[in-house]
Amino acid sequence: MSEPTPINDNHAEMLDRYKQHTQHCSSCRTAVKNLERLQIGLLAYFVIIISGVAVLPDHWRLQLGLPLVITALLGLGAYSWLKFSLIPKFYFVDYIHAEK
Repeated sequence: MSEPTPINDNHAEMLDRYKQHTQHCSSCRTAVKNLERLQIGLLAYFVIIISGVAVLPDHWRLQLGLPLVITALLGLGAYSWLKFSLIPKFYFVDYIHAEK
C-alpha cells in the first residue's frame, strides 16, 4: 500500500502567491517590477530633495524648501505603503479563517 501524502501545515509554503502565481503571470511580474522601480524613484526623490533643501540659502528655505520637504515626506509615505502593504500581497497573504 502507498502511504497517503502528508498534510502541509506550513502556511508560508501553502499560501505562497509568488511561486504559485506571480512568477508565472507576466502582468503580475511586470507590476512588481514597476512597483520596485517606483520605490527606488521615491527614495531617490527623497534623498535629492532633502539634500537640495539643506543647501538652499535661508531666505529660500521656507518659501521653496518647505513645500519640497512636504512632497518628499509624502513620497516617503508612499514608499512605505508600497513596501509594507502592497508589494507583500504579491508574495504572501495569510488566510485566517476566523477573520473571513
